[in-house]
Amino acid sequence: MERNFFRDTEKLKDEIKAKVFNNFTKVGNQKVRDIVLQRQKNSRYIKGVTSYYLHKGLNGKLSYNDAIDLAAAIEIYSTSMVLIDNLIDKHEQRDEETTFLEEYGPEMMGLASIYAANIGLFKLFPYLNNFFRITEADGFDAIGKAITSAVSMDVERPTQSSQILENIVRVNGITLGFPLGLVASTATSDKSTIFEIMRYGTDTGTAFGLYEEIRDFVGEHGRSRASEMKSGRTPYFMADLASRDPTFRISSYIGREISDLEHQKLLELLRGKEALKRTQRLIKNHLSYGRAILQRNLNQEEFEVLDSLRTTIENSLDRMV
Repeated sequence: MERNFFRDTEKLKDEIKAKVFNNFTKVGNQKVRDIVLQRQKNSRYIKGVTSYYLHKGLNGKLSYNDAIDLAAAIEIYSTSMVLIDNLIDKHEQRDEETTFLEEYGPEMMGLASIYAANIGLFKLFPYLNNFFRITEADGFDAIGKAITSAVSMDVERPTQSSQILENIVRVNGITLGFPLGLVASTATSDKSTIFEIMRYGTDTGTAFGLYEEIRDFVGEHGRSRASEMKSGRTPYFMADLASRDPTFRISSYIGREISDLEHQKLLELLRGKEALKRTQRLIKNHLSYGRAILQRNLNQEEFEVLDSLRTTIENSLDRMV
C-alpha cells in the first residue's frame, strides 16, 4: 500500500491534538476559547507531526512525552498565524465551520491570535535559549522575519507573479522555516544542519502556500470557493497567466464573488493555458528541494514518513490540476 502521510500519522496527530486542546481549554475568556478551539477541530497538525519526526530523525534525545509537548507548542504558536489570516482576509469559515469572526468580531479574533502567540512562545521558551546560543544573530534575524512576515501576509497585495511568489516565500516559507529550525536545535548543535532544516521549512512552506491557493480556488479548502480572490488577493496562477497573455484581465475577477459559470470558464482557461500546470511544477520543485535536504540529514525511517507528505500533496495536486 502506498504511504499516505495523513493516514499513517493519525495516531500521533491525535496525541498532539489532545495536548493542544488541553492548553486551550484553560483559556479564561469564553470567546477567545471558542476561537482557538474551533481552529483545532479540523486541523491536520502538519507542523506538529513534522516537528516530531524532525526531532526524532535528527537523533534528538527528548522523551516521547517531551517531543509531543514540543510538537504541540509549535502548533499553538502556529495557530496565531492562522487567526491573523482569518482576521485580515475576513475568513468567516474554515473547514466548513465558522471561525467566529462574524459572531465575535475582528477585535476578539486579534486578541485570540495574540493569546495563541504568547502561549506558544511561552511553551517554546525553554528551547529558544539554546536555539539562539547556537544560531547567534542569525537566529534572532530568523524569528524577527518570521513574526513580521506573518503580520504582513495579507497586508501586501501584489499582482505580478514574481512579487506574489516572493510574498509567499516570505509569508508561508519563512514562517514555517523558523519553528522547524527551532525544532532542529533541540536535536543537534550543528548550526549548518539547523539552517538546512530551516531551508526545508521555507521550501515546504512555499510549496504549501502555492498549493493552498489552488485548493481555495477549486473549493477544497472548507470555505466558499475562490475566497482568496474574493478578498482581493491575486493567486500566483492567475498572475502567471496574465504575464503570458496580455488579453487576460485579472481585475475582472479579483475583489468579488464569481458565479459558477464564470468559475467553470476560468478553470477551463487556466487549464488550457497551463497556468495550473506551471504552478504545479513550481510546487513540485520546492517539494523536491525540501526532499533533498531531508535525505541528507534525517535517518531513513523518519525521512520516509516526512517524504510521504510530499507524495501525498503531489497526488492531491495531480487530481486537482
